[in-house]
Amino acid sequence: MKVIGKADVAVVGGGIVGLAHAWQAAVRGCSVVLFERDAIAQGASVRNFGMILPLGATPGKTHEQALRSLSLWKQLVLDAGLWYRESGALMLAYHQDEVDAMRELADSDIGHEYRCNWMTDKAIAKKYSAVNTKGLLGGLWCRDVLLVDPREVGARVPAWLSEEHGVVLRYGTEVQSVSLQIIATPHETWAVERTIVCPGADLDTLFADALSEASLTYCRLQMLRTVAQPTEWRLGPAILGGLSLRHYPVFKSCKATGTVARRVATDSPELDRWGIHIMAVQNGRNEVVIGDSHEYNSAPKWQQRPEIATLLLQQLAGLTNPPSLMLDDKWTGVYVKHASRAAVVLRPLPTVRVITGLGGLGMTLSLALACDVLTDW
Repeated sequence: MKVIGKADVAVVGGGIVGLAHAWQAAVRGCSVVLFERDAIAQGASVRNFGMILPLGATPGKTHEQALRSLSLWKQLVLDAGLWYRESGALMLAYHQDEVDAMRELADSDIGHEYRCNWMTDKAIAKKYSAVNTKGLLGGLWCRDVLLVDPREVGARVPAWLSEEHGVVLRYGTEVQSVSLQIIATPHETWAVERTIVCPGADLDTLFADALSEASLTYCRLQMLRTVAQPTEWRLGPAILGGLSLRHYPVFKSCKATGTVARRVATDSPELDRWGIHIMAVQNGRNEVVIGDSHEYNSAPKWQQRPEIATLLLQQLAGLTNPPSLMLDDKWTGVYVKHASRAAVVLRPLPTVRVITGLGGLGMTLSLALACDVLTDW
């Protein structure tokens, strides 16, 4: 097939990882073409909280990368005219072992690096009226959190990249093959200097052999979204429960985290079975996004389990009670993660990079990761 287009960089995949790489390549002066097989990205990039949460990153290099990504997000939302809220996050404690773990982190050097501090139950009740104060013992306040609307990001950022940075968009176009400097689709062929493939959880289409050897694990999650809440009601910060102590690596060093995990395993084994830790955010449409569950090593099937939705709503009631729990949407999503690496960057060809495996930190890490990939290449 005749070559009809030329670009310095081709990006395959229009999720947040692909958008990040297209943006960073464009601001470096590269001509960019962006391919996405659907009319709009359909994967984990639009099936998430829209939360940039450095608290979820492993201490050290990954946390530093998350903070750089947070800074880049603040630039992107302003440049692209996106809705955002610098909300902070509040992790609520209703058990003494949760208090012990949160206070241990808040009093540690790592806690200071994460800009976390302890709040008393009275301080929380005074400042955040949406929090359920029955049995509340206090909470961990985390400053470095930004909320965006992932649906808006997926819909508006590509057009902004095209208008402001000259990125050529090829949405609704599936890439059939990638060679050293050729991109082939059903209808056109592009000559490119470099290609960045961002497959998300699709490990079978491009460079399947390399991806099969990358030790990636599927994770299936389930989430809910309410209808818009009354205009006067505000959740405030992103809300997390003590169950999240079991989920985020930064808490592993806290002695009481093990006690929390053992209590949950004994008293609520169903929460462990489905890997549930509760979070809730309110977006710019006043909807409350609720999640989530984690089923590892699952085949990537889009299947809903009603019992998980029930558990999520039960756990939410312990933290906050939105005026309406009528659901506007519920969904399952799939991402892939590596056991020990924050992201997987493969080099199947000298001119090709394959980026995946960010787990649940795609929104949090992607922008800085794109900077690092392009700087190191």
